[in-house]
Amino acid sequence: MRSGIRHFGAKLFVINANEIRLKRKATQFVKVEAGQEAAVLKWLAHEEGQFSPELVEQLVQLKAGLEAAADVAVVFGAEVSGAAIATLVAFGSKLPGKTRYMALGDYANSRGAADMGLLPDRFPGYAYVGNPHSHESFEKLWSCGPIPTKPGLTTPQMVEAAQAGKLKALYVMGANPLAHFGTPGLGRGRLELLIVHEMFLTETAKVADIVFPATSAYEKDGTVTNTSGEIQMLHKGAEVMGPRSDFDLLRILSHQLETLGLGKAFHYKNAAAVFEEIRRAVSGYNVQPVGLLTGGAEPTRVEFARNGHPPYDVPAGLIRSAKDTLFTSGTLGRFCTMMESLPEAKTAP
Repeated sequence: MRSGIRHFGAKLFVINANEIRLKRKATQFVKVEAGQEAAVLKWLAHEEGQFSPELVEQLVQLKAGLEAAADVAVVFGAEVSGAAIATLVAFGSKLPGKTRYMALGDYANSRGAADMGLLPDRFPGYAYVGNPHSHESFEKLWSCGPIPTKPGLTTPQMVEAAQAGKLKALYVMGANPLAHFGTPGLGRGRLELLIVHEMFLTETAKVADIVFPATSAYEKDGTVTNTSGEIQMLHKGAEVMGPRSDFDLLRILSHQLETLGLGKAFHYKNAAAVFEEIRRAVSGYNVQPVGLLTGGAEPTRVEFARNGHPPYDVPAGLIRSAKDTLFTSGTLGRFCTMMESLPEAKTAP
């Protein structure tokens, strides 16, 4: 974002209750009261609500500025959730040009993880657990036995079950659930086994039985899906000693488990082969690889089949923001002294 402003003349409009440091880079900064964000969005979308004349004047200017833009990327944080997101989309749909929406989730690939089925009641592509056709399709694809038809637990529910002694084992990849969802003082509870893939010794990793050192995004090949639903390719920047990619760790583990008679190993040689399966099997991911190979981003087109189900509404609090600002380095940045020491580059005149 800052590079876009500095090098390409992008305009930044900010609505925030706090005096964040991005204010000095903004074309316009509108300060609102904490908790007023949803009401402000309703005014922008429908011009409904009562505000001070000063605030209304600022919102009129902001709206005019966005309407004058050819394309807009709307980035929103934890302050906007539930019905307010629908209001935000209603406003964005009235803007000319292309409007994209990016939620500041706690993890960079949160959207991609959800698309791949890391939700308690969904398969990849948001197919429903319990749907006979979905079960048949994925059981055939994965050459596995019957997949349970009962939905699993959400992350908060798993942590609660672990701390209550109702869950025996937990396998965590690139997350810190005990710090984010756990009850302070209960730690790992009565887990008999806790395994963690992680780059740093987070609060969860510190109490794990086994920690697999994982590589960062720039030390492995693969893809990432941003919260706007665009796929981008990752290319390994260097060979590193010690840590392994999540793909390598899972592949090696699957072979070791197979030797013990536990399941079948998966025989993909690299991340590219996995992505080919994703393109074939996951709704919305059959994108053309040419754009990805040349460094571009390809939008996914995930289609949600209702099939008699009610609209999917994420339970409040399940998707969590790091509650930081765009200026910080994110959830893991606090573990990296080098990253924390980097000074901000100055804006070119």
